[in-house]
Amino acid sequence: MDLGIRFFLFHTLNAIDSSLFKQWLHNLQSEIGILADGTLALRQVLIQGVDMFGRRIGFLKFKADIYKPVPGIVFARGPAVTVLILLESDGETYAVLTEQARVPTGRIILELPTGMLDDDKGDFVGTAVREASLSLSLSLSLSLSPILFIA
Repeated sequence: MDLGIRFFLFHTLNAIDSSLFKQWLHNLQSEIGILADGTLALRQVLIQGVDMFGRRIGFLKFKADIYKPVPGIVFARGPAVTVLILLESDGETYAVLTEQARVPTGRIILELPTGMLDDDKGDFVGTAVREASLSLSLSLSLSLSPILFIA
């Protein structure tokens, strides 16, 4: 078997077995999902892209063929955290931003420090501290008393 075909099959099988894909299927079939009332049906799924972050799946791009035509291209990503650091100086409050190169826009964008959680770990605070430390070249500690609002 051709090496390219093996690579494609390996990533496709990993995509189907990933928590991202399984969560999407669960959402479709839940009591508030788009398949719940039986008027729509999932015929097939075409995996179009798998982006790996090391050994884990970072992003999936797939197309869902739904029986009754509705837009069905999906870009699935896992849970992420964003850090809002506010600094006060002389009565003014400033938000700390980081510069990120964003290829789709062709520009450098100012953003809040953001990072993806490791699959199924749920360590919001640890990920937030790690991402802020990396993005901003700051030394942060878990011993700080963060105020978290999880939406």
